[in-house]
Amino acid sequence: MSSSSFSEVCGCSDRLGLPDRPAVSASILRRLIAAALVTACLVVVAAGQVKADTVQPPSLNIAFGFGNIPLNGADLLTFTIANPNISTSLLGVAFSDALPAGLDVSFPHVFGGCGGTVDAATGSITLSGGSVVPNMSCSFSVLLIGTSIATEIDVAGPVSSTNGGTGNTATASVVVGSTLPEPASIFLLASGLAGLGLCKKRIRRLSS
Repeated sequence: MSSSSFSEVCGCSDRLGLPDRPAVSASILRRLIAAALVTACLVVVAAGQVKADTVQPPSLNIAFGFGNIPLNGADLLTFTIANPNISTSLLGVAFSDALPAGLDVSFPHVFGGCGGTVDAATGSITLSGGSVVPNMSCSFSVLLIGTSIATEIDVAGPVSSTNGGTGNTATASVVVGSTLPEPASIFLLASGLAGLGLCKKRIRRLSS
């Protein structure tokens, strides 16, 4: 039945003032659906691009060479900083580590490095102005001495960078006791120190 026939039968269309509305064709409906899908895809792509362009902060891990050292014995504390970004270097990497009361820096020599400046002073270790290349990590170690018998828990960080923001804090513990470590542990520590020394000499030779 046409709209005019319907008006004639019901006698209401004109009185209500309702205009005749043609039905939406299938082709127009398909075009509207396609346009909506394209818009949704563009929104998803744009959101993914924003996420990809966001620079992630560095992550910090610390570890002692031994789990147990004698009173006044030495141990290496190693700091490892990782860059989770695939294509962006982290710049201005920094953190500080206020050592617990029962640990102190044995001597202010740093093995390895992450660029920037490492200050290994009495009671604290700090890194400033460091850098880490994309999707890689760097590490450095400082020799500490146990000054009191206790389980010493060290908390370092949070680590941060100028272009990636603030990352995590890191925790490690060592037991300072009265017993001597095993000879094998002493040998491993000496080997590690010797290896780090050779590595530093090689880096200096390559950079000169």
